[in-house]
Amino acid sequence: MNFSAWNVRGLWGDGKLRMVKDLKKKYSLNMLGLIETKRQVVTNFDVARIWGRDDLGWEYVSSDGASGGLLLIWDESVFKMNEKCHVWEELSYIAGLCQVPCCFMGDFNEIVHVEERKGATTVPRSGKEFRNWIQDMQLVDLALTDCDFTWFRGRSCSHIDRALVNVEWLEVFPETWLRGGQGNCQIIAP
Repeated sequence: MNFSAWNVRGLWGDGKLRMVKDLKKKYSLNMLGLIETKRQVVTNFDVARIWGRDDLGWEYVSSDGASGGLLLIWDESVFKMNEKCHVWEELSYIAGLCQVPCCFMGDFNEIVHVEERKGATTVPRSGKEFRNWIQDMQLVDLALTDCDFTWFRGRSCSHIDRALVNVEWLEVFPETWLRGGQGNCQIIAP
């Protein structure tokens, strides 16, 4: 994660806004804190000029006349991902407490390979983190046997529903497989 704080000594004029925007772009910032904005009001339009219209969050503290003022802008996708990481940590804790066959099944709302989303060219950062979690937990992501995707909306489709099992599960249920379809997934453990 990349972040920066800068005493901008006034966030006025196109030149200063362009400098801040260039800083964000040059360093691929996920969070930016601007100090001494000297602005009593900051609007969505102001923030969009700095950050772009991507998935963002922001808060500000207004200046006191011509002194002070804070503006904090962040990439929502990075911080939402951290909420997901918390869920994955909780699942890790639960699995660690009981050394029994485990199966985590559901809509994880993540792809882990580019071919799991129609038209995708990259795996998002949160998907890479999810893939790392699967590997760290030594889970097996059961392959779909009858289709490529589990979620459909119009022309969009993705493989975001999955069943993740541990080795203990496969020792007890070695013939487990996953069947998918529009709007549902079924784990088959004969």
